[in-house]
Amino acid sequence: MMPRLRFAWRVLWSLCLFCCLALTALAQNVVLVPIHGEINAKTAAQLHRSLATAQQENAPVVLDLDSFGGVLTHATAMRDEILASPQRVVVYVHPRAWSAGALLALAGQDLVMAPGSSIGAAEPIPATEKTIAAVRGEFAATAERRNRSPELAAAMVDKTLGYPPYAAPGTILSLTEQQAQAAGLAQTSAGDLTTLLAHYGWQNARLITVAPEWSDTLVGWLASPWLQTILIAIIFVSLFAEIKTAGFSGGGLVAFVATALLFFGQWQIGNPSLLAALMLAGGVLIILADIFFAMTGFVTAAGIALCIGGLFLLLGGSSSALYIIAGGLVLSIIVFWHLAKHLTTGRLWRRLTLSQRSDSASGYTSNDDYTFLTGHAGVTATPLRPAGIAKIDGRPYDVVTQGEFIPRGTPIIVRRVIGNRIIVAARSDSENEL
Repeated sequence: MMPRLRFAWRVLWSLCLFCCLALTALAQNVVLVPIHGEINAKTAAQLHRSLATAQQENAPVVLDLDSFGGVLTHATAMRDEILASPQRVVVYVHPRAWSAGALLALAGQDLVMAPGSSIGAAEPIPATEKTIAAVRGEFAATAERRNRSPELAAAMVDKTLGYPPYAAPGTILSLTEQQAQAAGLAQTSAGDLTTLLAHYGWQNARLITVAPEWSDTLVGWLASPWLQTILIAIIFVSLFAEIKTAGFSGGGLVAFVATALLFFGQWQIGNPSLLAALMLAGGVLIILADIFFAMTGFVTAAGIALCIGGLFLLLGGSSSALYIIAGGLVLSIIVFWHLAKHLTTGRLWRRLTLSQRSDSASGYTSNDDYTFLTGHAGVTATPLRPAGIAKIDGRPYDVVTQGEFIPRGTPIIVRRVIGNRIIVAARSDSENEL
């Protein structure tokens, strides 16, 4: 009897454990993303991880937003990711979403605002006509995508529009929590996160908080223009070193690490570029092929151009990408100028550069040297007005006086020679006697 009872208890405990695991698997998960502070590459990486987690867990996302604004390029990238996400994104403005933060708030399916919160004030800096037009279109398109008023969103950017009765023309639009609900921008308000979760029936949900990590901080560093410029300089210095040595000097490995860091930074913010990777890989392979096989130099130039194009696409293909690449190239040339004399020289480098110099030590001069005529006597073969021809040591030379006129047949003496100019003067009686 006892063995049967023991077996029954085991079966009962197994069934209870199975039910608990099943209920846990069926429980609602909610991904919470606290984004507080400046919108930048760090927050873009955090949001990218959050949306990936939400998709894996098949869970909605609550974006706890408190931001005065930030970098527009990263804000638009985050906006694109929110719009493209198949998961529901609820933005909780707690307590403000200004400038770039307002764009993220507009991108969510639902907008919930805390009492005393505000949204708007998105005039770009610098407020040029071109920049305002671009950002205004971005805000209006985002609002249209979420069935909100595009005119309201545009008035947050362009103060000339106005949005009565909340903002007269000439005033930038910014809304309080009650105004946002009255204007149809926000669905509801919530005093805290618990109230918000209860409103959507998620009060018993398991919260998965995706907080900032060290990798997000690293991405923030890698997205800074000055570090990208240094990494690009390292890439090109390494490539130039490989070309000069025509072998594996270690530069290829250094270039690979620097390129990998650039790709890691862009991949973490959801901006991978397959075409950029293919162009960079193709450029490097072309350079290697020229180093070890063709040795023409023209193929190397094509490979470098392909690498520059790949880096341009990797950095976003904007004008700022051009400035970063140009700065990296200039820095790489300066560094390589000092490094090249310590590297061995391969055949390809000798084809690309001039190995011979026409200097005075090799017997080359830029013009004829007449200094040996200084102090020699002669006679004018033509009148000197002040230039003409004189015979010196029996040979004719083009000569010039210091401004005086000397008739033909006059004895002269070479006073000095400057470059290829032979300066003469009429000989005095004492010089004639000598």
